[in-house]
Amino acid sequence: MPTFSFSNMTCTEGVGNVLLTGQFNNNDTFYSVIFLKMLIQDKNGNDLATGYGNISDIKPHESKIFHAITRFSGSFSSCTVQVDNVIPK
Repeated sequence: MPTFSFSNMTCTEGVGNVLLTGQFNNNDTFYSVIFLKMLIQDKNGNDLATGYGNISDIKPHESKIFHAITRFSGSFSSCTVQVDNVIPK
């Protein structure tokens, strides 16, 4: 199983959307594309909205900034990101 990680994540509420920005820290695999899924959650951990993003051409042991966005208006407690799919090079 891959040992990549995410760090420095920040959720920003915009007008009708939520933007997640963070850093992807790669393992020893070269990826053509990594597809991300972002989840907006309430204080009870229930999913309120889902957004998507991707990172292209990630070299082994490289760190890259990523963005994921979803349409959402209202209050939320947190946002998280997970890898939805990968395409190795």
